[in-house]
Amino acid sequence: MENGTRLDELLDRWEEQRDQQQPVAVEDLCRECPELLGDLKERIKALEFMDALYSTSKVPGGQDTVNWQLGSTGSADFPRPREMATTSHYQVERFHAKGGLGEVVLARDAVLHREVAVKLIQRPHDRVKQNRDRFLREAKITGLLEHPGIVPVYGEGITTDGRPFYAMRFIRGGSFQEAIEQFHKAEGRSHSSSERTLDFRKLLRRFVDVCNTIEYAHSRGVIHRDLKPANIMLGKYGETLVVDWGLAKSLGSASSEVEIGEVKDDPVFDNSDAPTQAGTAIGTPAYMSPEQAAGQVDEMGPATDIYSLGATLYCVLTGRAPFADRSDRGIRAILRGVSLGDSQTPRQVNPLVPRPLEAICRKAMALRPADRYDSAFGLAGDIEHWLADESVSARPDSLRERGIRWARHHRSWTLAGIVTLLIAMATLSVATVRVNQQRRVAEGLADEKTTLAESERRSRERADEQSQLALKTLQSVVFDIQSKLDAVPGARKIRQDLLNTAMDGLKQVARSLGKDDPVGTALVRSHTDLGEIFLTIGGPKGAGGAEEALKQFQIANEIAKQLVQSDPQSAKYQRRLLLSYLKLGEANGNKVAARDSYLAALKIGRDLAQNDPKSTDAQSDLSCAYEKLGEVYFGLGNATAARASYEQSLKIDEHLAQDDPSDARAQRELFVSYIKLGELSLRHDNDLRAARDAFQKALDFSQKRARENPNDEQAQQDLFGSYLYLGQLNEQ
Repeated sequence: MENGTRLDELLDRWEEQRDQQQPVAVEDLCRECPELLGDLKERIKALEFMDALYSTSKVPGGQDTVNWQLGSTGSADFPRPREMATTSHYQVERFHAKGGLGEVVLARDAVLHREVAVKLIQRPHDRVKQNRDRFLREAKITGLLEHPGIVPVYGEGITTDGRPFYAMRFIRGGSFQEAIEQFHKAEGRSHSSSERTLDFRKLLRRFVDVCNTIEYAHSRGVIHRDLKPANIMLGKYGETLVVDWGLAKSLGSASSEVEIGEVKDDPVFDNSDAPTQAGTAIGTPAYMSPEQAAGQVDEMGPATDIYSLGATLYCVLTGRAPFADRSDRGIRAILRGVSLGDSQTPRQVNPLVPRPLEAICRKAMALRPADRYDSAFGLAGDIEHWLADESVSARPDSLRERGIRWARHHRSWTLAGIVTLLIAMATLSVATVRVNQQRRVAEGLADEKTTLAESERRSRERADEQSQLALKTLQSVVFDIQSKLDAVPGARKIRQDLLNTAMDGLKQVARSLGKDDPVGTALVRSHTDLGEIFLTIGGPKGAGGAEEALKQFQIANEIAKQLVQSDPQSAKYQRRLLLSYLKLGEANGNKVAARDSYLAALKIGRDLAQNDPKSTDAQSDLSCAYEKLGEVYFGLGNATAARASYEQSLKIDEHLAQDDPSDARAQRELFVSYIKLGELSLRHDNDLRAARDAFQKALDFSQKRARENPNDEQAQQDLFGSYLYLGQLNEQ
């Protein structure tokens, strides 16, 4: 039995004993459940308070009701009228809940015979005019907004001691916050992936309902200003309701039917998870917008709620509020994070968050209001597009993603593609046989008279043509169809089986081919790409992905060496060999072996850069070799060699970035070089000054890139990373 249900039963027993003039000790009631003793005492205390507060009388029909009228005292601000304010027909049953400003009791409508919730302002908040005005404003706004996503108000009045109240529908269910917590707590348990997916989609559909409700409020000229999962209630029958409009603000829209008085905003803030406190006019720090955090009341508008919706989505995706990593440092730290917009991205908290949903969340939480969604409908629309497996405006699909999406939407065609693949493999086998035949003919002709030299040359050309055809077919099998199968559910084993077949074919082609260009260079690329695929989905026949990838990179390296031997002066062959050494170093788990590969790449890179100093590719490859060598030296504990390598890489990157500011690759490599030097200074040398200098340069550079390329996701991520590095440094 849940604690809440058990607690209600204990409270009922206590009331029954009291009404029968047979009071029972609270400790005796909780003998079997001592953990509920404190909660039960609190409930009894609240019940006794409510009993003392409300007076009971009779209405026609003989039903007991609460007589809601002004008491015997008044004030200058709230003078006592000559007549009763209202005689209520609500029969109070029990205390329900308490927030920062108001408290709620459950009552029964004696006329319509239904259960209602009655909310009234708490003491001593009712003595402050600003708090009373805010409470009355909440009642008016909630009553003004007639929407399925907003709790309907049935009436309002004044208690006998002069406190305002209003009656509304009682919501049976829990909060959105509780639903989110329950979903994320269940992660890793025995729930199937399909059940998890279904539950996650239900949360997103609830979120869409909230967006639609807020869009309606905006159309009525009202902004909520305190949106968060705790202020969203979920009914047992699919209802999603936005509650707690106490901080709502009227924007003076002509569509508003009631003039709602404004209350001066108070600079008191609520902590990130608790109910909004009395006097709070801005909202909850972890969910408030930057303009709210800065106290810019005049700047608040619909975009303010859009940000809070984005923060709510952040909680759905990650299971925690934004800036939760700052919560232990207090409200000021959270507000500073809000103002800077440097919250961890959803995928940094939960790497399983789909990238489109992360992009939607980040757009809604953009630092500048103009960069957010134009409306709550726009935000809801992107979520619905994602639910329908369609592209979202916050992150347009790449060409590859469009292809994958097409394959998911046309699965029968994708299966037809697999059949085509089998035909392609058969074609490959035939082509390989033809290659062998042509080569045997060519070799036979080599023993004939010199008059047959021309025939020999033509035969070899035909053999190479067949080789290239076979290799192109193989590349289509390995890479094009692999990418199409990437997003097809359950296709992992099919992909591995196809790779096994493709590898056998690749070996046959490799044995039959000469190493001449363009066949040889194409073969190097094929083995390199095949290694990349193995790193992604694992090796053939159950082998480890990294181990098999290393084998493919070694084969590519050997073929590249043969190409260089066939033409030592070819810069193209030299570059192929350099790149193959870099791949070998990246895939090799042995740091010493990786260092040797990078040194070999560095030697080739120096020669190529010296022979063609104006070649951007040569300079970039040389910088990459220095950077990779610096990383492996750092891993081996040789900080001096690592620093020397990083500095050489930085020198080249600065030159490339200055020569061509439009070269995105060169610009980012310069940023990476600054970060590498900063990490080395911080982690090895403990030189905070040098580290700060490097990280500051990275920040200055990334700020410039982010301003010039606002739609470049990588530039924006680098800017965030710069702030993160500097922030971590400042904490030390």
